[in-house]
Amino acid sequence: YPLKIGNTWQYWYHYTLTNYRESTYVTNKVVGDTLMSNGKWYKIINGPISGLMRTRYQRIDSTTANIYTYTDYGPSPEILSDSLRAQRGDVFGLRVQCTAIDTITLFGIKTVAKTFATLSVPTPYITFAQGFGIIKAEISEDDPVYPIPRPYIHDLVYAKIDDHEYGTLTSVPPA
Repeated sequence: YPLKIGNTWQYWYHYTLTNYRESTYVTNKVVGDTLMSNGKWYKIINGPISGLMRTRYQRIDSTTANIYTYTDYGPSPEILSDSLRAQRGDVFGLRVQCTAIDTITLFGIKTVAKTFATLSVPTPYITFAQGFGIIKAEISEDDPVYPIPRPYIHDLVYAKIDDHEYGTLTSVPPA
């Protein structure tokens, strides 16, 4: 994250299945904020980064650094999605585990990256980089037509964070 109105992330979305390959760019953008029925403010994020979700509502608790996603199903109106303070091995929320913490260089800037996995089959992975947000997401879909789970991968190629731009924004699909 940071979740600020106007912040934008562009990902190269791709997957390969035997003789078929799909590849395009998708964009996520914080477009506003709203007060939800539980009395808490959430940022409105448009774009497909997690499964089929096009619009989602998220907030970061400033005292715990936990990321919450608003939902209209289940016993609570929000679920604990991730924790920015998680340490390797920590498990929280809906069986999400911090599996790795690394120092990386992203767009020429050294930063800390944390990878999270949902303890389910097939296992989705999401990697956050400090100051950038989600930099990689790998979500596997177990389709009954195809017996092998196929990974859908999102790799960060561009970010506009607090009016600073990193990488290259493009509208041309990769070859």
